[in-house]
Amino acid sequence: MIEDEPTATAVENADHAVRAEISGNVWKVLVAEGATVAAGETFLVLEAMKMEFAVIAPVSGIVRTLQCRSGRPVDAGALLATIAPL
Repeated sequence: MIEDEPTATAVENADHAVRAEISGNVWKVLVAEGATVAAGETFLVLEAMKMEFAVIAPVSGIVRTLQCRSGRPVDAGALLATIAPL
């Protein structure tokens, strides 16, 4: 079991799960839990193969959970955050 899976509450409330598209390291976390993000806004940056990959918000909403930290590795498909739509 992956310890960073969304809770049942997050799924029931139709929060949007944001997952890593690639394996790499979390380079920057640009928001905190509770922050409001706009659709298309970069809120995390991953680093892989000496390249930066922006993680953008799929919807406008409130960052309900952050499941990653700067400097930590993530696997492709790992849950990074959940966003509650506005």
